[in-house]
Parts: sequence; C-alpha cells; structure tokens
Amino acid sequence: MDISYLECFEQAFSKMKKSLFENFSIKKWFIIGFAAFLAGLSGKFFFTGNGFQYQIDDFDINSATYKIDSVIQWLKSNPIWFIFALFSILFVLILYFVLLWVSSRAKFVFLDNVLNDSLKIKNPWKKYSKQGNTLFVWRFLFSIFCVLLIAGIVGLFFLTSINPNTMEIRSGMAVWNFILLVLFSIFCVLLIGYVYLFLDNFIVPIMYKHDLNILKAWKMFLKLYYKHPISFLIYGILYVLIYLLFSALILALGFMSCCLIFILLLIPYISSVITLPVSYTLRLLGVEFISQFGKKYNLYKNKS
Repeated sequence: MDISYLECFEQAFSKMKKSLFENFSIKKWFIIGFAAFLAGLSGKFFFTGNGFQYQIDDFDINSATYKIDSVIQWLKSNPIWFIFALFSILFVLILYFVLLWVSSRAKFVFLDNVLNDSLKIKNPWKKYSKQGNTLFVWRFLFSIFCVLLIAGIVGLFFLTSINPNTMEIRSGMAVWNFILLVLFSIFCVLLIGYVYLFLDNFIVPIMYKHDLNILKAWKMFLKLYYKHPISFLIYGILYVLIYLLFSALILALGFMSCCLIFILLLIPYISSVITLPVSYTLRLLGVEFISQFGKKYNLYKNKS
C-alpha cells in the first residue's frame, strides 16, 4: 500500500481554504471557531518554569527538608491560609475536571462541523454525548497515569541518588542517575505525545464514524497500527513539522502587524477564531491520512 503524506496535507489545506475563504462567512468563522475553542479547553492547562537554577552537585537535601518543614509549620500556625490553599487546589482540580469534560464532548462537535461544513453546536453535542463521555473518562485516567509516572521517575531518582543513612547525595551516582532520568524522561514524553496525537487524530474520528466507545476504538486502531507502525510514526513527525510551520507563520504575521495579532491571541476565544485555519487543517489532516487505509477508515463515506 502506497501511503502519501504530503497529499493528505494538501487535501486538508485545500478543503480548509474552500470552506473558510472561498465560501467566506464571518458567522462560520465564529461558530466553528467556538467549537475549536471548546475542543481545546483542556490544553490551556500547562506548566512553566525557569528550569534548574543550580547543578545537582549543589543540591542540599537537608536544606530542602528544612524548607519543607518551615512551610508546614507556617501553614499550621496560619490555619486560614492552610484552608485557603486546600480550597484553591480543590478549585483548580474541579476546573480541570470540567474543562476536560467539555473539551472531550466538543472534539466531536468540532469534527462534525469540519467534516460536514456545518454550523451546528447543539445537535452534535447531544448526538455524540456517549462517545464524548467515554473519551473524557479515558483522558482523565490517562492524565492521572501521567502524573503518577512523573512522580515515580522523580521518586526513583531520589531513592537511588540519596544515601538514606546520611541523607546526602551519593557522589558520582547522582550524575549517572540524572543522565538516565533525562533519557527515560525523553522516551516517556515522546510516548505520551504519540498517545495524545493518535487519540486526537485517529481515535476520535474512529469513534465518530463507527459509534464506538474509546476502548473499542483503540482496539480497532491498534490492529491497523501494528500493520503500519512506521507510517504512523512518520505521520507524527509530519504533524509536528506542519505545526511548527504554522507557528512560524503566525509569528511572522504577528511581527508584521506590529504585535497586534499577539495581543488578540491572548484572548482565548478570539485566538481560536484567528487560528481557525490552522486548527481546521490539522483536524482534517488525520482524517485524510487514515482514510488511505480503507473504506472503514474513510469518514467521507456514509457512517457504518
């Protein structure tokens, strides 16, 4: 079977151009942009940081323990702030829970609008509620798995790098453990990245076409993946390159507009409308690619 990578991008881009530009409608941009905004809500949660500020050899476990104890003592002496911190954490968790659910349901709304060139929110929201709910449960459990995996990696590093008797860093051992930690972390990041890529690009369309729950959709996809693993891995690289290309284009347009676009991109819903050509094309990219593997993967045919 001959698999085309650039052709599926050309098809996705051509359909985006026809829908959003040749048949231009500001109403269409705002409605489909709203669906894209809802579908990407859970992606608004991210972590930033300044990285390591000192070398691992300078790490003092006793100092770190003292700081943690100081924080605990301060919270005990300030119960109001302790309660506030607990409620803040609870609020963030509930907010993430809600956004993840809305995002999971909206992914099918966005896909339905893109495939059918329609402007519907309510109907696909109800029609694909079962698929959206199972997607939500899977994403929630997988996010917990990712957190536990990260905690396990960091915990393993400290357990193997710290002498339990002296609570000091083992000389020489920590450096090698850190190298192994970095390599293993890179592997985990790539693995998790591919899982999310396959989930959004292939699992959701399969659930949409065949009215399957997420476990059956994964089973159906993995049968195909095992036959063409290299093709799907190359697709992942292509997806990243296209995403970087679009990002560079938006960056260039931002500077050309004297940073006006950058300001508009800070407004969540408006940013989804402005970047709709990007999300529209990327949404169709996986659909075009997987349709090359036969009729049961072709979302442009009648649903089974």
